[in-house]
Amino acid sequence: MNQSLLGKDSSFSSQLKAYREQYRQFCRERGDLPLYLDPYWLDTVCGDDGWSAAIAVDRSGQLNFALPFQWSYRYRLFRFLHTPLFTPYVGPLLVKDPDKRPVHAFLHGYQDMVQQAMMPWQRVRFIRWKLHYTLPHDLPFRWQGMHNKPRATFIIRPGHTPEEHFARLDKNVQRDIRQAQRKYRIVEVTDREAFIRLAIGHLEERRVGNLAAYRQAMMNILHEYQGSGRLKAWLTTDEQGKIMAGALFVADADSVYYLAAFRDTRISNNQGNSLLVWQGIEWALKDDLIFDFEGSNIPGVASYFRRFGAEQIQCIEVYRP
Repeated sequence: MNQSLLGKDSSFSSQLKAYREQYRQFCRERGDLPLYLDPYWLDTVCGDDGWSAAIAVDRSGQLNFALPFQWSYRYRLFRFLHTPLFTPYVGPLLVKDPDKRPVHAFLHGYQDMVQQAMMPWQRVRFIRWKLHYTLPHDLPFRWQGMHNKPRATFIIRPGHTPEEHFARLDKNVQRDIRQAQRKYRIVEVTDREAFIRLAIGHLEERRVGNLAAYRQAMMNILHEYQGSGRLKAWLTTDEQGKIMAGALFVADADSVYYLAAFRDTRISNNQGNSLLVWQGIEWALKDDLIFDFEGSNIPGVASYFRRFGAEQIQCIEVYRP
């Protein structure tokens, strides 16, 4: 790309569109993509033209690597490529299975793919991508001058019944869930606006920026996926109907992802969120799916996830600068 990617120039928009359409075309021929790589999901959370993909092709012009991203402005001046909102990972999509090749052969090809995919975005100042925990290596990104930040995610693998896994929970969590089951009831979200207002209020308390984009993405997710069987938006309420907590889960063919949650922090001993987490875990175990907490490096949150019998898995976030 000859022109700078800084500022509002047509070359950037054209490049975004070209790679986005090439990625869409490739995905039309595949029905086995994880949720976070699905163009329909990316359209939902980013808007039809709010995302694109860093891609690499082989000598015949066939796509063999892709890393989707959402783009936005940072400080209203510099473009920022990042993991899309409410999206656990960006992949990458590897057409060839890395496990079927020796490590040295895979790394050589992987390095070439990453280098080709990153070339058009070399002048983008800010990039931040969370890579899936099954990614075998992040070295090629570091060889392109990017930094890496180790992160932890927490997963519960299928293979046990809900009753068997409940016995593996921390005793305090078991107690909280049992108490919540006696005090609260779980209801499906019917008032989307109210659910979003509470969820965004929780993000505001955590001082998360760009709340308007989060609000729009969550509204789109509920509109497009609620009722499809792939999304669960639940609330816990007390006997008077007062909302104690809420949670949002979405599933693909392999995993149930814990996307968002909130609880009424004004109420002491509020176990509503623990009850909803357990409801999501039950959903995953009954459908023989992985339950993915989608991770956190925050000490209190990380220890909370572990108390649900979750396995800690390392994943990598690569970023520039």
